[in-house]
Amino acid sequence: MNPQIAKWDTRHAARRTSPLEPPSDWLASVTGALPLGRALDLACGTGRNALMLADRGWHVRAVDGSAIALERVTDEAAQRGIADRIETVRVDLENADEIPGAFAGEGFDLVVVTHFLHRPLFDHVRAAVRVGGCFAAEIAILGSGRAHSMNPAYTLAQGELRRLIDGWGWTVTAYDEGADDVARTIARRNP
Repeated sequence: MNPQIAKWDTRHAARRTSPLEPPSDWLASVTGALPLGRALDLACGTGRNALMLADRGWHVRAVDGSAIALERVTDEAAQRGIADRIETVRVDLENADEIPGAFAGEGFDLVVVTHFLHRPLFDHVRAAVRVGGCFAAEIAILGSGRAHSMNPAYTLAQGELRRLIDGWGWTVTAYDEGADDVARTIARRNP
């Protein structure tokens, strides 16, 4: 097993009865006006964003490597009465052989990545978003704050996310590299 997943399983097991983290305010804001459809939440953890999207009417595939986290997503979805709008899929998103399992099936109207970075995923994300659909990302950038002490393999360089999406030829509808050392973007796939 990937040691990162084992670490997260241990963390999630220790917090099994803790309240869920609230969803990303930024993600809630930028997705609020989007037409409902199919969403993919990569590295969803205990589902804070996947559950918010499903509460709003999206049909969500919540993907994570931690079985314990996905159990929490399933339990919370059942308690909220939205289990029919959430599908959980266990995939090690750092394992090239497993990655395609996260994207299986038809395309998505929205692909979300928050606070997770594995650069080989970006090619899969690009292919998974339907024409007219969006990619929303909120990922740490190497800076002077909290991200300064993070492993550079898991943080973006300044401007890296913007350069990547500019290379796709999509329309970037929002982009920010805030004072909190996080890059945020939402980009729409053009016809």
